[in-house]
Amino acid sequence: MAPALMILILSIVASLHYHIRIAIALSDIGVNYGMVGDNLPSPETVVQLYKKYSIGKIRLFDPNPDALNALRGSGIDVTLGIRNQDLPSIASSVDLAKAWFDANVQPYITDINFQYITAGNEVVPGDLAQYVFGSTFPWHCQNA
Repeated sequence: MAPALMILILSIVASLHYHIRIAIALSDIGVNYGMVGDNLPSPETVVQLYKKYSIGKIRLFDPNPDALNALRGSGIDVTLGIRNQDLPSIASSVDLAKAWFDANVQPYITDINFQYITAGNEVVPGDLAQYVFGSTFPWHCQNA
């Protein structure tokens, strides 16, 4: 095989390999969706941008109903955060944790692909760290 043809074939293979790896990586890209600011785009616009740029994962720092409604049927994997101020009550009671889940996850569970529920934002280390263990592990495991 001529050296020029071999170089061309290897270049094509390398290019295809590179593009395949980018396509695989794009499905693993996630972006935090911060909602503190002025003149922010609507949740619907944000979801469309995620889809346009093949961003397959989103993190919401709190269960914002407008954002959750915009994510219905989008196919975007969602990591949903519990607000820091809600951690003490959720960690103190299974009933309060269930009420939080029933209000913030259950209404969307058939239309949104929830991947994770996070316990607060940047709480470890800090004053709220004491609530994280009780908020992230099943309560029946604590008694084992």
